[in-house]
Amino acid sequence: MVSNLRKDRLGRWLRRSKSWIVAVGLALTFFGPTATSAQPPAPQPALVTEGRQVWEPHLKSLEASLERARGLKFKRPVQVRYCSQREAVEYLQGDYERSKKVEVEKRRELFFRHLGLLKPQEKWMEATQALYAEQVRGLYDPLNQTLLVVVDLLEAPRIDKMMSSVLDQFNIDLSDLLLVHELCHALQDQNFNLKDSLLAAQGNLDRELALSAAVEGDATQAMFDYLAQAMGLESQIFTNYLTSSSQLLEAGLANYPQLEKSSLIVRSLVVMPYFEGWRYTQTLRQLGGQKEVDRSLQAYPLSTEQILHPQKFIQNSDPALSLDLSRWPALIGEYRSLGQDSAGEYVVRVWASSYPDLQAQASRIAQGWAGDSFQIYLNPQGRSFGLWATLWDSQGDRQEFTQALRAALGNRVTIQERERMALATLDAPLELQAELRQLLAQPQIEVRPLQH
Repeated sequence: MVSNLRKDRLGRWLRRSKSWIVAVGLALTFFGPTATSAQPPAPQPALVTEGRQVWEPHLKSLEASLERARGLKFKRPVQVRYCSQREAVEYLQGDYERSKKVEVEKRRELFFRHLGLLKPQEKWMEATQALYAEQVRGLYDPLNQTLLVVVDLLEAPRIDKMMSSVLDQFNIDLSDLLLVHELCHALQDQNFNLKDSLLAAQGNLDRELALSAAVEGDATQAMFDYLAQAMGLESQIFTNYLTSSSQLLEAGLANYPQLEKSSLIVRSLVVMPYFEGWRYTQTLRQLGGQKEVDRSLQAYPLSTEQILHPQKFIQNSDPALSLDLSRWPALIGEYRSLGQDSAGEYVVRVWASSYPDLQAQASRIAQGWAGDSFQIYLNPQGRSFGLWATLWDSQGDRQEFTQALRAALGNRVTIQERERMALATLDAPLELQAELRQLLAQPQIEVRPLQH
């Protein structure tokens, strides 16, 4: 048990450092759905020797602690590669370039730009890659089933002296928290087959975010459960102290300059899986116990709507719908389609939050979301426009959204409305407007339930 003196010091430290604790989850993990995964970096003899001598025995101990904290068992040894931060960043960037993700991210960048979400000179792909370079501390790749351990950063000095002082009393190092989070991804993969889930979500932004939130929320909670267990405390004490707020988020972001100076959409999509995912995981545990969290990883949420409203996942109520635009032309004039994607309730909320006149109503504007798809068209000269089909729970919800869209974008957007659906063109070129009106008059959209 923990002495009263220790509890008092722990309480004072938690009150001072809770923003940093929440930010730990943000700093340590990158794994995501890509169609083709690169091979992990070739092992360097010096790092391999150091890893085996210093980290490998400790990893085994952390695996056992994680199994107790998470309530799951590893089914086989975790394949580990030890590398430097530079090698980890190169691995991420190489995987990014070899996969289809370049074109996927290009259409997302253009979609965000047409919605006014990016700063004038800001480039989505460069901003996200800069964040990778700033934050990566470890990486679990479910396609190769390999854990990359960034040895040089795990040995970096600790950030908070008081935090170090308290954790030292329990023989806990900050690197333990990073490794537990990463090991939890390996544990999830071995028990719930993350590879197939990641590939199924590939190319759909809303589904990717929903799956990432379920995975990262669980790993973040497991990290805090491990920390509470190591300190001899109930896990709930961390939930009581670590409540999210705008001030808390701002304090955590101060540790990551690239993230702090990025636009709202960049910051939001990076932190969403950790903050919203953690809230989602806590709600599942409170309402359905750990079994409900496990079910969420086995039959993962299909939309961020379910992350933002966990009861909808638990009750399987008000399921989102898929709007299939595959019958829309791949070429309009000289403009080529970059494929279809889905924004989802969370992105709609962030979009509304980015406009001062809409901030107060952002959550309400987004809550009526029932499904959406967008396509971006790009010509050889680099000009682009977007087509966005959205479906809403009611005509009132649709009207509230379209009013907000017109207020934000003015004459850059034209909207056709029918029953619960809104069809918008974003920055359409003048020479194509007649053709686009005809297309949207008979849009040929297939609406069907989302499925795994």
